[in-house]
Amino acid sequence: MFEAVDTGTLVLDDVDQLSRDNQAKLLNFLDSGSYHRLGEAGATRHADVRVIITTNKNLLMLADSGEFLPDLLYRIRSWWIGLPSLSECSAGVPPLANHLLTYYDAAVGRSSRRFDETANQLFGLMSFPGNVRELNDVVRATSTYCDSVGFVSARNLVETLRDHVYGGLSTFGMTKATRRSRDGAVRRFLPLLNYNARLTAVVLECSHQTVYDAARRLGLLPRAEG
Repeated sequence: MFEAVDTGTLVLDDVDQLSRDNQAKLLNFLDSGSYHRLGEAGATRHADVRVIITTNKNLLMLADSGEFLPDLLYRIRSWWIGLPSLSECSAGVPPLANHLLTYYDAAVGRSSRRFDETANQLFGLMSFPGNVRELNDVVRATSTYCDSVGFVSARNLVETLRDHVYGGLSTFGMTKATRRSRDGAVRRFLPLLNYNARLTAVVLECSHQTVYDAARRLGLLPRAEG
């Protein structure tokens, strides 16, 4: 790989997945710019390569546990760019989601759509442990399966997650604490889902009757669907 990209840039994704042996080889190359072809004993070759390394793990912890070479960590951490996860910059999710929706709609010749305000608010209640890859999958499925025109609503988005994204509703990460404060969750989700109690029950992983009872206590019953 170093030979193939000589005078260019090599991106090593998920460097934490490298074996200790390959970590040592990478360290040697970063220090000296030299490498050996497999099976070519004694011949040292050189390449001028800029190396960009990515990881989503805590390399300090891996170095402490012996899974990552400390010397390699010291070698690569001088020029470090930390990218926040989507959970750390939730305000950036709606613009990115709308950009992706425009891209995928255009790819299939569909008129460009946008997520409406209810969907944008819903994104703020979703977790994306898979970060941009997971958001990308959700938006691509929405572009493929949602037939709405002009705008995609929170209801459209939840229906797509339920019917077309494997484990899609897990993006709401309903914790035990959330379940204990069910009224608060119903207050947030029911209006966004156009007062559809059955769809709200799907998101909250509870019975329709539970949502119905909460809606009655909260004074939402007149608009809630039976």
